[in-house]
Amino acid sequence: APTGAVSVLAGAMNTRGSADGSGRAAQFNQPIGLAADRSGNLFVADTGNHTIRKITVDGGVTTIAGLAGSAGAVDGTGNAARFNTPWGIGVDHNGNLFVAENGNATVRKISPSGEVSTLAGYAGQHGHLDGTGSQARFAYPTGLAVDEAGNVYVCDNGNDVVRKISSAGVVSTVWSPSAFYLLSPLGVAVDRAGNVWVSDATSHLVCRISADGMFTRMAGMPGSS
Repeated sequence: APTGAVSVLAGAMNTRGSADGSGRAAQFNQPIGLAADRSGNLFVADTGNHTIRKITVDGGVTTIAGLAGSAGAVDGTGNAARFNTPWGIGVDHNGNLFVAENGNATVRKISPSGEVSTLAGYAGQHGHLDGTGSQARFAYPTGLAVDEAGNVYVCDNGNDVVRKISSAGVVSTVWSPSAFYLLSPLGVAVDRAGNVWVSDATSHLVCRISADGMFTRMAGMPGSS
């Protein structure tokens, strides 16, 4: 809360599962990614369950895409879709969700109606290749964020780079620095000015990529734990 008070919104402490429900009656399995929409609803990449969950403002939890315990690479609507280790998640102004799928090396899109499609990458094909849609290749993508214009930024962890996906599905490499700066990008955020912020787990750094492409180390020291 703004006062600093911490409470459990959803899920049962130390209880792994996939149950939908309200508050502590719900269960998750290694949830990692989280994003909020303009109405205050939260969306969770429930990584261990291979599903995407929604938490309403009153704490009600539902599964909106994927089937718990069933990993795969299937586009479809709701529980007909399949994910493989969804990780980062973001939401745009229109309510579309975007998911960095670590296991399938793809970025998926979920429409407000629950229809799942593959925005970029090709399931099971890991690599590093810029291009449009299924022509692009990723390697174990992790963090994901969406900017004000609807561009998607992805931590391409296996390639040690940050990638950008335009609203037209064109994938480009935003920043490809030396290993001294970026060894294991995991988390990413975008501010209103268009700056991209990246957390580097291996280098113990938080870095900024400005809208004009300048790279700056903001906090931490390379190699210092």
